[in-house]
Amino acid sequence: MWESLGECSSYIVGKAMVIIPLPEKKPVCQYCPQIRYQQAYDRHHCGLTSEWLMDYKRERGRECPLIFNIEGLEKE
Repeated sequence: MWESLGECSSYIVGKAMVIIPLPEKKPVCQYCPQIRYQQAYDRHHCGLTSEWLMDYKRERGRECPLIFNIEGLEKE
């Protein structure tokens, strides 16, 4: 059952690490499993940042949280 918290005066912030594989030759939003299509607006947006993706086939969004070459996750 849903519980109301009443007034919310502050938030806590959590951080999650998500592993997202993208093609090495073209690491753009088009190939990301987090991309979402919003039919009502005929636009794509990021499922992680909620950023609207204007050129998702050629670049990653400005708010993209992906960091490449993380120690322990390198390509073998």
